[in-house]
Amino acid sequence: MTGMTEETTQQTTMSRPDRRSAVLVSLVDTEAAGLCFLMEVRSLSVRQPGEVCFPGGRMEPGETPEETALRETEEELGSPADRVAVCCRLEEEQLLNKTRVVPVLGLIDAEALDHIVLSEKEVTEVFLLPVGWVREHEPAYYDLDTLDPLTAPNKLLHYLASYGPENRARGKVWYWEYLGYAVWGMTARIIRKVIGTDLPERCAGGAEGGRP
Repeated sequence: MTGMTEETTQQTTMSRPDRRSAVLVSLVDTEAAGLCFLMEVRSLSVRQPGEVCFPGGRMEPGETPEETALRETEEELGSPADRVAVCCRLEEEQLLNKTRVVPVLGLIDAEALDHIVLSEKEVTEVFLLPVGWVREHEPAYYDLDTLDPLTAPNKLLHYLASYGPENRARGKVWYWEYLGYAVWGMTARIIRKVIGTDLPERCAGGAEGGRP
């Protein structure tokens, strides 16, 4: 999944105004790196190929955002709902195409990492993005309407090129690069909001402690 506002970001293709989606802002408490975000790299056969995102997708009729986030996580990563402790909903995001996205913060059991089964149609790989690293590294901030291709990151230019002129992303976006992975758009905006709070630590402290 991907986003907008003052920092307008990635945009999916045509959508109905009432469309809603949800993503799991997936945390893992690891021994080696402490709290980390579990990130996906989208496969080359889906929209926004190769981009970094959280597991998520369109809400089915009658589903809550939590149910959607858990279902999509199991479909994309093979992590069943009983291995995820849902902590809280975050501020709703909106894409340029009017799709509303509900981020759901959750803690995935670290042992589940050894049993991830990627959906080959949707996900190429996963990686861990340490919360501490993100807090220590301020993201770059780019205005896509005035972006200079001579100074912009190659990965960002590559992603933007995949949208085509009719779906061109606009506005300002946050951008991190970590170990060769580029995190930007709505995904970066959600991460930036989360790391500015103690929600990761509260979520890791248990389901009850993770609820604001």
